[in-house]
Amino acid sequence: MDEVAQNLVVNAARAVNPNVKITIKFPNWYPHFQGLGYDLDKESKIFNSIYTGTETRDPVATDQQLQQYESYQIFRYFENIKPCGNLGGWVDT
Repeated sequence: MDEVAQNLVVNAARAVNPNVKITIKFPNWYPHFQGLGYDLDKESKIFNSIYTGTETRDPVATDQQLQQYESYQIFRYFENIKPCGNLGGWVDT
């Protein structure tokens, strides 16, 4: 995914517009980033900025095990991955 991000997304966009700013929105796959192809360390450096995907569910009423505090936790986590580079969050309640 790092190679695809660099070569097929960022380099291709900069070939057309060298001043383009590109943001990656990381999903809410809390413990599964690496196994699903995301390298948060490298990709946060490839892109100009990041955007946080957050999602919570009622832990009693759904089958998903997404606790309500995880939206806050993932946002803080991404803030530490790219300080001052996390532009915000997409929230799915």
